[in-house]
Amino acid sequence: TVKGISVEGNHLVVAAVTHVGRQRHVNEDRVVAGPWVLAPDHPAVATIVCPPETPLVAVLDGMGGHAGGALAAATAADIVAGWGHEVDGPASAADLAEAANRAVYDRMEQLEALVGMGATLAALVLVGDEAVIVHVGDSRVYVETERYLRPATTDHAGVGGRLTQSLGGRVRYEPVRPDVDIEPVVGRRFLLATDGLFGHVTDDELDGCLLDDDVATVEALLRLVKRVYDDFGLDYTAKLSTRPEQFLGEVATWDHAEAALKQALEATAQPHTINEGDGAFYGPKIDFDITDAIGRKWQC
Repeated sequence: TVKGISVEGNHLVVAAVTHVGRQRHVNEDRVVAGPWVLAPDHPAVATIVCPPETPLVAVLDGMGGHAGGALAAATAADIVAGWGHEVDGPASAADLAEAANRAVYDRMEQLEALVGMGATLAALVLVGDEAVIVHVGDSRVYVETERYLRPATTDHAGVGGRLTQSLGGRVRYEPVRPDVDIEPVVGRRFLLATDGLFGHVTDDELDGCLLDDDVATVEALLRLVKRVYDDFGLDYTAKLSTRPEQFLGEVATWDHAEAALKQALEATAQPHTINEGDGAFYGPKIDFDITDAIGRKWQC
């Protein structure tokens, strides 16, 4: 999961993509934008403008190898999505993380077979002209500066990469101790990612994708997608899915978003087709069709 964020006026503009990857059959990541949780089978690049009353974005990663990782991430994501309007500073951001942590343990008590399930959290909330960042585990937040892309979080990981903090993840309830930081947002962009991205793409490569002053957030994400697919030698094509019959928002806003996605595709020299009327109800999207080693096509 990767999520690029820019701030326009008092709005968070989010470009997000998540994918199950090649090792598991279930996507254990969850993406939160404003009051919405993106479906785990939504691997297209989605562009979302968070409502002013819910200026929150987050990524959550179910702990791989633990039973119920996907359920833990989904449970916590629902809590995070409902708390966006409550966060007004570091203290309430920490409360958000503990609420999500408690929800995972409560769910665990109902399903004994899933004892030990857990998830990580990296979230950003816009409060005035500052970003409040709350972090648990090894999902990361990066911030764009004038010279480079730097991590704004430090992984909660000990010897052998074992997590020292998580939402849930223990046999019995333990309160979580999140890291909470504040970053200025004026003139900056942010990147939230699980280890499915930074485990395969170096920080230098992220710099090269994101630190071009002339590219928008969506263009940067398209460069990352291209980088990963090219590394695996996958043939792929893109589809721009436009406004469906049933949609939220104003037509003018949709037209603007669709034009921005089309401009991003053209700026990154990405061949594409137009998939009329197949956008999500909350915004247009870019789907990728890839061809695997035996010629099968998949939408990713």
